[in-house]
Amino acid sequence: MSDATNRERADRVDLSVLQYGIDHEGDRPDLEDTITDMIADLSHLAYQAGFDVQRIREVAEIHFAEELAEESTTWGVGLTDDEVRWVEEIIDRMEKTARDR
Repeated sequence: MSDATNRERADRVDLSVLQYGIDHEGDRPDLEDTITDMIADLSHLAYQAGFDVQRIREVAEIHFAEELAEESTTWGVGLTDDEVRWVEEIIDRMEKTARDR
């Protein structure tokens, strides 16, 4: 993982997501819909390239959770109860997947 903050990580893709939304939805794209469509289309790209899409999604989700938790600890900003449960669920799924392999 890089030393970038989560804000910097989001900023890195901001313009790409906006352009993608404009290209597919017009001048005022809905951000949530655009991100959802972009994730789906990236999954198609990964599949066409022969990658394990589920594994990519799992690893990305783990990175997101770790980065969220790391920044929360580093900056002294606590996670909400829902965020803590979500991170714990990801860790549980990851451990279960590792056991099942």
